[in-house]
Amino acid sequence: MVFGLSHLIVLVIGLAVGATVTWLLARGRKTELAAAPDTHTPALMQMQSTLQQALHDQMLKISALEKQRAVEQQEFRTVIDLLRTETTQLGRALRAPQQRGAWGEVVLERVLELSGLVKNQHYATQVALGAANDHVRPDVVVFLPGKLSVVIDAKVPLSAFLEAQDENRSDSERMTALQRHAQQLKTHITDLGSKNYWDRLRDLSPEFVVLFVPDEGMLSAALRADPTLFELAARSRIVLASPMNLIGLLRTVAFGWRQEDVSENARQIAELGKKLYEAVQKFGEHYDAIGKRLAQVMDAYNKSVGSLETTFLPTARKLKDAQVVDHMAKPIAEIVPIDINLRAPSKPELLMRTGTDE
Repeated sequence: MVFGLSHLIVLVIGLAVGATVTWLLARGRKTELAAAPDTHTPALMQMQSTLQQALHDQMLKISALEKQRAVEQQEFRTVIDLLRTETTQLGRALRAPQQRGAWGEVVLERVLELSGLVKNQHYATQVALGAANDHVRPDVVVFLPGKLSVVIDAKVPLSAFLEAQDENRSDSERMTALQRHAQQLKTHITDLGSKNYWDRLRDLSPEFVVLFVPDEGMLSAALRADPTLFELAARSRIVLASPMNLIGLLRTVAFGWRQEDVSENARQIAELGKKLYEAVQKFGEHYDAIGKRLAQVMDAYNKSVGSLETTFLPTARKLKDAQVVDHMAKPIAEIVPIDINLRAPSKPELLMRTGTDE
């Protein structure tokens, strides 16, 4: 906890008031103490000693807090100086066009990840659009459900905005730099709208391009300097988006993809169900054919049994009776016809036929 100068002043005043009240009370009781000095003097001295010790302890605490405040203040100044140095270095680095573009692309990539989109599945970077002799490479192409696509551009001019943040410039110079920043953004909007990205995409695309401004302050500063930027962007089919706005837009896209995945799974399940139903119907046809063949086999077996019993077996038994064969030979087994009814399928899926029924 930082012990400020105002807290120290209040504490000193409180101690002073306490000491004054103590002095007045002692003075008011001076006559009474004089009447019986032997009785009251030790108690007064004890009280005075206690107050002096408390005041001494309090002053020690105040001194320690003041030293701690001085150390923390020095650390705070060190951090501020470090931040000022790093900010200056960052500002110098962002003055280079390549560094500015890389910074915007890094912020855009992070926004895409936070939105729940997957690279090379829901979006692609640096995709060449158009003919070989007239192609362009937008920073990001986001794929929408329904074979749609939308382009996001992150190349925003920053030089004038960085000049406006220079503490060494006057207020008028900063205002001029902000107006120049708004003009640069306006020029970029016009140039971006003239590229007609939606006509270059192979897939269908909504007729607009998202212009991503990687910092909320950059966009708000430009709009304050020139409130007509939104109207110009709308006419140029450009959507101005800060990180927070773009996250909301991309999360809507991610939700659409989740719904598309659910619909695709439902379509696959329906297709598998259709195939399964057709397989069951085909199996029913084969099963019915097997039943018919079994019935034919049983009928042929029973007929052969009847023929065997009426013609062949009686003659064979007479051979044994005539002692043509050894009397110890095993008798011919009795052959019984099969009298089992085959159970025909009763479910309609198994009774389905292709073509004409027999």
